[in-house]
Amino acid sequence: MVFWRGEEQFTRAATLIRLAAPAEALPHLAAGFAHFRHCGSRHRIAWGLELTAQIVVADDPAFATRLWGAVATIRAATGCPMWPIDHPAYDHNIAAARETLGDVAFDAAWNAGAAMPWETAANEAMAWIAARRDSGDGMHA
Repeated sequence: MVFWRGEEQFTRAATLIRLAAPAEALPHLAAGFAHFRHCGSRHRIAWGLELTAQIVVADDPAFATRLWGAVATIRAATGCPMWPIDHPAYDHNIAAARETLGDVAFDAAWNAGAAMPWETAANEAMAWIAARRDSGDGMHA
């Protein structure tokens, strides 16, 4: 399997998310996750989890926060930091999730995600993406 194919899919998803077209990003996220799960590339899975959390945060901030908790664990284990270009959206979304959930619920969701194996986090993100794609409008199950 060629590494760049998964990279291309996540890059397309990131671009579509930045262009406020999250439903159009879903097939690219699904393809990227499938590729990087097959390769076992945890640091790229972390990127996909971050992208998925950016989409899901408005509808389910607890789920987004679990994904971010899993990302923090993956990034600590792999030593691969977040791209600087991704920090502003990440910081904004984290603050919005914390405000919506409150500190206790936010911390509980984060800790649950941080304790989750990367495979479980990827499976949950992939299931969320599949449910949205199968719902017809791409965003609401």
